[in-house]
Amino acid sequence: MIKEGSVTGLATKTIAYDGGQVNVKWGEDLFKASSTFYDNDIALLSAALSTAAYNGSQSDGYYIYNAYNELGFKDENISLYSYPGHRLNNPTNLSGMNDDSLSFSIASMSIKYGNLLVITLRGTKNIPFSMDFINDINADSTDFLGVKAHKGFYTFFTDVQRALLDYAEQHPAIESGNLKILVTGHSLGAAGANLLGAWFNNPRNNWALQSDVFAYTFASPNTYCGKSPDVGECSNIFNIVHEEDPVPKLPFANNALDAIFNPWKKFGTTKSFNTGEFVLGVLITKAMKFHPPKVYINAVEQKLIAQGSATGIGAVVACPVDVEVYDKTGAIVGRVTNNIVDVSVSKILLHVIDDVKYIFLPNEDGYSMKLNATDNGNMTYGVWKYSYESNEPLEQKVFQNVSLSPGKQMTSDIVGGVAVPDVKLLVLDTSGTPVKEVLTNGTEQTYVPLAVKWWQNLPSWLQWILRYVFFGWIWM
Repeated sequence: MIKEGSVTGLATKTIAYDGGQVNVKWGEDLFKASSTFYDNDIALLSAALSTAAYNGSQSDGYYIYNAYNELGFKDENISLYSYPGHRLNNPTNLSGMNDDSLSFSIASMSIKYGNLLVITLRGTKNIPFSMDFINDINADSTDFLGVKAHKGFYTFFTDVQRALLDYAEQHPAIESGNLKILVTGHSLGAAGANLLGAWFNNPRNNWALQSDVFAYTFASPNTYCGKSPDVGECSNIFNIVHEEDPVPKLPFANNALDAIFNPWKKFGTTKSFNTGEFVLGVLITKAMKFHPPKVYINAVEQKLIAQGSATGIGAVVACPVDVEVYDKTGAIVGRVTNNIVDVSVSKILLHVIDDVKYIFLPNEDGYSMKLNATDNGNMTYGVWKYSYESNEPLEQKVFQNVSLSPGKQMTSDIVGGVAVPDVKLLVLDTSGTPVKEVLTNGTEQTYVPLAVKWWQNLPSWLQWILRYVFFGWIWM
């Protein structure tokens, strides 16, 4: 069970970032409790550092260096990497650490419990970023701790790992006594921090006890696919995401079935928040609204982070069809025509890769999907309920090998409160009336409405009695 920690007697420090500043709690006692309990003060400190990692309009490393300085870290214990314009960049001249791509920093200090090591990973350099980032994030995977990690994020992790080993050689004092570690990052930096937190948790690495490794990530994409570790193995990693931010849902699966049965995930526990806003447009438009680090600072500062486990509904349509999504009032909230998202109506999160449409729906509302085939072929249509906390599918239903021909129309209602296994896929006639029900193997049978089906399933003698009770007066 996750509960919020609380520490008294802390000082207030001001962390500046591009376009603003935030007051955070700071002191040695901040890291006294176990890292396996969510602490909003540590989360706000982490969000501030993750945001200060961006240069903005200032020179390389300006904000993150000043943040460390404000917190009392000494220059000799601060190392920046891939901040090429800063005087503390790459002090031992490690290879590949002098460009301006995968930037991060390491700082340490002595505290009364031993030593504190802070690692802050910077996110994508340019925010707002381009659609190239969205597409490039769907990349290859590589082996990592018994699962498959995103190759690009793994590269970031290995850069930090290499620098850490070098930093420890240059600062041997951090290995004396108890070591507390804080790992944080936003966006791309969050993904690297997520892998780094999991790596620190591996007992074979022998850096620190899991209860002394604090990992807080913000807007992290998913970092791995495969069998999830036991909950306790990564209970010290907290991933904070905005439910309307599309980046934490990346990368998209390579195919429709993987999206449901082998989804990408994050190590640790994901804690979500929602500001109740929406924007029309494609994925990149929503990212520009809900992904910036300032959004996350505000959410933590206002304590919007959910303490429970929020859920969502995902759907995937892999075939030559156009898609329309309607809410429970009948208003259209999403449309894909010829594999292009209609930005004029799309309130929900829609994304298309080749012929595969990915659709994410708020769980608390009811929705209706209209599917219109544009060519011959076979369709895979899947729906799943997932937990933001783990991104694991809680319920799922998949229709495969659904025969298509141009003009064939289908509908599927995803009703709030109804179990996903009860979702139906119906074929419509030219008047829009359901006439066929599609089974999960793609075969079709005559559709019998629930009310009619209820009546027909009764014994014939009971049907006659009910006719007499309710309609007997007609015969008299």
